[in-house]
Amino acid sequence: MLFNRLSGSEIDLKEILARIRMLADQIHQSLEVSEILKIIVSEVRKTLESDVYDGLRLRAIIYRFLDDGDGVIKEESVSHGWKPILGQLIYHPCFNATWVEQYRDGYVGVIEYINTTTLDPCYKKLLIDLQIRANLVVPILVNNQEVDGVSSTYPHLWGLLIAHQWSGPRQWSALEIEYLQLVAAELRIALGEAERHQRRVISCQKLTP
Repeated sequence: MLFNRLSGSEIDLKEILARIRMLADQIHQSLEVSEILKIIVSEVRKTLESDVYDGLRLRAIIYRFLDDGDGVIKEESVSHGWKPILGQLIYHPCFNATWVEQYRDGYVGVIEYINTTTLDPCYKKLLIDLQIRANLVVPILVNNQEVDGVSSTYPHLWGLLIAHQWSGPRQWSALEIEYLQLVAAELRIALGEAERHQRRVISCQKLTP
């Protein structure tokens, strides 16, 4: 894996930035949200996978919040051996308003091992049911979105970009966290571009006799 194979040196940083630039070029060439999400999860999984971790099983997902407060697995890229969860609706009673506010403020969720981390029992059960032993969660925030009929420039929590590990503990490095945050920021820009394009299409359709 890139992050463990290298030492966190200047070369390491340059390679990470090169990967992010490549990813940005890919996603900004498309205005289809579904295609953008597929590119994101595929690249995240590829970048974070490693033979350093014995028997690694990694899954990258995009979790999309729904209007009722629940969520859906909007896209995933998964290693062999995982139970696919694409399209699965997630009712998560532990994910309360406090968590939503924290992620809206830029909170990053880091669990290195579910058996050595103090977790709410219902949250731990959810992780076990989804085959998760360690995870890294960053928010996907968007601006200028119409929420409940009101347009606002206040950051809106669109969803979460998440890396799951199945095989055992994982110490997520500061560079891995920064990488996932930068990817989420690129996704934020791409979603805004896609939405503006869709609005232009709708406007043109209304003007067409």
